[in-house]
Amino acid sequence: MKFKTHPTDLALEKHLQKIFDGRMFIMSDHPGVNFFNMADIRAAVRRNAGGTFSLERDVNDSQLIHVIAEVPAKKKPVDSVYRPAHYSSHPSGVECIELARHLPFALGNALKYIWRAGQKIDRAEDLEKAQWYITDAVRTALPLRPRRRVRQYLLQRVEKAYAAEPDPIKREAIKVLVLDCGCARKKREQVISLGAVAGMIAELQNV
Repeated sequence: MKFKTHPTDLALEKHLQKIFDGRMFIMSDHPGVNFFNMADIRAAVRRNAGGTFSLERDVNDSQLIHVIAEVPAKKKPVDSVYRPAHYSSHPSGVECIELARHLPFALGNALKYIWRAGQKIDRAEDLEKAQWYITDAVRTALPLRPRRRVRQYLLQRVEKAYAAEPDPIKREAIKVLVLDCGCARKKREQVISLGAVAGMIAELQNV
């Protein structure tokens, strides 16, 4: 016999009172834990609120009733702080932070908003923010010139993201932003690439 438990579940308590009648209850999933009165049983119900109680008579002793608590499995919480879905659910498995951490502030933020466009609440607003950071990056263009090892790492991750990104404009914007803007050796090269990304964002805004 199973009951959904709740701290104020009167139906369960009435049933327990009805069948208690001097019998001893034991917690079958916790050997050695015995209930000798209704207060103990009510406390157990509160501890297991939201779970399920099974009451089973002992096959060898009619005065003994087993109280089996089935605690529901806890759902894995969504990690909205360290791995939010709009940054970590790209079909390639690449996370935005893997690329953004190697870029200057403005470029990293532009990438962030392009990356999550359509994944969070307001796609148009994200693209507008990306455009603002691209404009800011043009004003403060400063070639990063990352080391060869970093460039190789970025190339590898971008190629993986590029191959899995279903939106052709978005994948090209990510590629140009990270590899051409982020790895530019000269200011002029970076500004030209930033202009190309701005044009792609404008295309995304019109879709």
